[in-house]
Amino acid sequence: MYNIKPLMLIYLILVVLSSFKILPQNILVFGIAALIVSFLLILSRREGKEIKLSNSFLVLAFLLIFLTRAVPYISNDIPIGYDAGIYKYSIENKIDADWEKSTFEPVFNLLMKTLNLIFPSTFILIFFLILFELLIGFSIYITVKEYFDKNTAILSTLLYSLSIVQFKAFTFLYYKNIIALSLLLLAFYFLKKANYKAFTITAIILAGMHRPTFLIFAFSFLFHTFFNIKKNFKKNFISGIIIIIGSLLLYIDKLKTTIVPGLTETFDIGAGTFINLLTYKALILIYIPFLALGLYYIFQNKKYNILFIWFIINFLIVVFRLFFFNRYIIMLDLIAVIIIAIGLLEIVKDDRKIGVLSILIIFLFLSYNVFGEALTAKPLISEEELNEIKTLQTTEENAFAMATHKNYSPWILGYSERKTIAPGLFEYNKWNLQQWQDFWQSDSEKAIEMLKDYERPLYIHAGNIRTGINITKFEDKCFEDYVEGKIWKVIC
Repeated sequence: MYNIKPLMLIYLILVVLSSFKILPQNILVFGIAALIVSFLLILSRREGKEIKLSNSFLVLAFLLIFLTRAVPYISNDIPIGYDAGIYKYSIENKIDADWEKSTFEPVFNLLMKTLNLIFPSTFILIFFLILFELLIGFSIYITVKEYFDKNTAILSTLLYSLSIVQFKAFTFLYYKNIIALSLLLLAFYFLKKANYKAFTITAIILAGMHRPTFLIFAFSFLFHTFFNIKKNFKKNFISGIIIIIGSLLLYIDKLKTTIVPGLTETFDIGAGTFINLLTYKALILIYIPFLALGLYYIFQNKKYNILFIWFIINFLIVVFRLFFFNRYIIMLDLIAVIIIAIGLLEIVKDDRKIGVLSILIIFLFLSYNVFGEALTAKPLISEEELNEIKTLQTTEENAFAMATHKNYSPWILGYSERKTIAPGLFEYNKWNLQQWQDFWQSDSEKAIEMLKDYERPLYIHAGNIRTGINITKFEDKCFEDYVEGKIWKVIC
């Protein structure tokens, strides 16, 4: 009988070649090929020998998490990610406006304010975010070890350390999301340990940290309780009630501005800002056979635990584009990594040589990709432009700073230390999209008339990104050049 296991290596090599554009990449063709290879491997499976992964792989995983997240900050002290300025503002200022209350959950706000008592905001946005990434690795390890075994826990952590999706979440500065992933895993860890006190507290903290991640938790726990109605139902039910009450208490004074907008956001058909499903499919082509094998192992061994429920719920949200689906790719990728680790280990048990070579190819491929991303990751603003924005700190304390492009809005909010007017953002904006477009294209006479809508002192910033903006309007005598053709004071 022919040995079909080398088909796995052939598939992996073809995926790698296609990613380098040496071969054409067709997601559908590769997906079908992956499922065929998986099916053939399942048919040819035999009882394999037990293996034991060295703790050195766990150490390597944490080293990789740290290195990949630290590389973008070599010779750079500006936080990466679009929301950096917004987070800086939330850390340093009291949360009062409606948009602030709906954006920054109470537990996250409390945590940031507490850290800021000792550490500066930039340090929190850079160093502590790396620590929270390491915390995810730790949470994966202890949780997967509890639900499956140590080998799966080690390999899951290693795969997480090189996940391009998780690294992108880091570069997008999805701070709340990153912390919440650890809390989600830790809640499930405490549930497995039957430590209901710690489980309940962690779940309530999760609710006050990031509502979309809490939704995954809520659905997963709900179905877990239903499917285990004959086991620990009373404790699960009581914990569930306490979690609901505790979560509502966190938002009791913000129901109108936080809970309702939050739920509307979550259930909106909008995709959310992140990579789309097509891109994600391309990124996980190399994983698909092992994901299929991991799922087969779960079904064969009836491992229908809460992690599996999480995967099913998350999968349905993303694939059927139910709500905020692009952002839910982050959570889906994390649980998928765990199932992929199961599949990889099954290959290693079945055929040590093929399994080790498969892991080696995947490891080298992922390392190349994630370190490539890390080396090219950089802030969305230059140091020169950020220093220009910081000069607004020398203006009148009651001054307003207007951003003329969405890319600069968060940076002006966080670094100007002035009330910020921005297109479609924050509480001081009075114009709709059409009015902003009219202002961008206007001449000086119309611009001066439109600017009567805003209080003075008023400063207008125009960075290097000026697409669609008629800059000549600022040559009028009503605009005083404040910073070398980048910032103007409105004096009429």
